This record gives sequence, structure tokens and C-alpha cells, in this order.
Amino acid sequence: MYVEIPAETAPILRDKLEEGKIVIMNKFVVEKAKDLFKVVPGAYMIKLNKRTEIIPVDPEPLLFPRYVFTLTPFEELEEHKSKR
Repeated sequence: MYVEIPAETAPILRDKLEEGKIVIMNKFVVEKAKDLFKVVPGAYMIKLNKRTEIIPVDPEPLLFPRYVFTLTPFEELEEHKSKR
């Protein structure tokens, strides 16, 4: 899943989020994923709002997965070459 933060909510949550940090989030909304600009495949997305609680995890777990990716088989590369 990916996360969306609406423009009006970003200033409220800005100080609680830091790239690369692990957090626990509560009080968010799950919605259908948008068709455009999806960074990961999936049917749903998380949408944060002004009520969303963000709690830092300390200490961070050593084996927590940090990167998400989807491998494309070589046979399918040709059909993706002109896509954005």
C-alpha cells in the first residue's frame, strides 16, 4: 500500500514524519488506490488526516523491511519501455 497526505494535512503531520524512520500510525482511512501515480501495485491506499496519530518506534527493529519493489520479468520489459 502507499500513503497519501492531503495538502491541508501535511503541515499538521510534517514534524512527525521523517523519511527512513519507522512509525506506528493510528486513525487513518483506507481507500481505493488511484489509477495514476501509484508507486506500488495494489487495490488500496492509506490516507492520513488531521486526526492521524503518528508514534515513533524506538528502538527500531533491525530486520524491518525498508524497501518495496516489484520485479518485471525480462519478457515483459518491451511493453513497458514507453510508459511513464
